[in-house]
Amino acid sequence: TLYLYRGQAKVALNMLEEAESDYLQAYEKDSTKSEIINALASLYFAMGLYEDSHFYLDKSLKINDKDIFAHYYKGFAYFKQTKFDLA
Repeated sequence: TLYLYRGQAKVALNMLEEAESDYLQAYEKDSTKSEIINALASLYFAMGLYEDSHFYLDKSLKINDKDIFAHYYKGFAYFKQTKFDLA
C-alpha cells in the first residue's frame, strides 16, 4: 500500500516517528499482511521499543509460523533485552 511504501521511505530518511504513523495507517487498512506487520515490528526494534516489536512479531508468526524475518527479529529483540534464555 501507499502508506507502507511512504513509511519505508521515511525510515530510509531516519524519520522514524513519521514512518510509524504511515505504517499504522497501512496496518489499519490491512492487518493481515505480514509485510506491513513486519515493517512495524522492525521499526519498533530500531526505536528500541522491543515489547512493541514483540507484539507485532507475534502477530506475524500467527499468520506464518515459518516467517524467518519474524523469528530472527524476535530472537534479536530478546537478545537486546538480555533475555538470553528466550533468544
